[in-house]
Amino acid sequence: MREPKVKKPAAFSPVFVMNTYYTGIGIARSLHGYGVDVYGLSSEADAPGIRSRFFKGIYHVPNGRDDPKALCEKLIELRRRHDDAPIIFPTRDFDVKFLHDHRTELSSLYRIPQNSAVERLLDKFVLFKIAKSHAIPVPATVVCNSVEEITAALSILRFPLVVKPRVATQWRQKGTWEAVGARKAFLVNSAQELRTQYQQISSVSPEVMIQEYVEGSDCDMLFHK
Repeated sequence: MREPKVKKPAAFSPVFVMNTYYTGIGIARSLHGYGVDVYGLSSEADAPGIRSRFFKGIYHVPNGRDDPKALCEKLIELRRRHDDAPIIFPTRDFDVKFLHDHRTELSSLYRIPQNSAVERLLDKFVLFKIAKSHAIPVPATVVCNSVEEITAALSILRFPLVVKPRVATQWRQKGTWEAVGARKAFLVNSAQELRTQYQQISSVSPEVMIQEYVEGSDCDMLFHK
């Protein structure tokens, strides 16, 4: 993994991209043509993008999921290598949560493109309630913490149903991801299937969000600005 040399002053502020997977590569590619120096932050020596020409350099950093304190300390140290405050881009929910949790330590050193309202966006159930309050059509949604609550909720829900974490990082914790079958969400078509699946994951993630499934392809998606 190549460590970049000390940065010289440039026309644009440097950019740090958290993780060099596809989203990170896309950010680096988009900014490369404008003469912006983009640095990748990676805890993996073999991650996609490590050798991409779109990155000015790669900084090896601790994994923010497993050791957020160490990552924060490393970012404080990396700031000293640059004359201008870098803009830091998160590329996954863990990064967004990390920047939110460590905003006090990092906001004076980096330009962070998110504010304190980010928690309301990460919590899918809170976002569901915000949408309802603004009369935005949303599928029926409940949050359950037991088989009994799931049974009660089935009286108001229609199959098929999507089961997902209320906050994505709940299933991404170390050890939990494998226990939930390495899935961001899953579809169930009956009450028995729902109970069986829940019993398999409840020991590591008792809280789940259950939402009526809406048929359609990607081109049927509607975005509100």
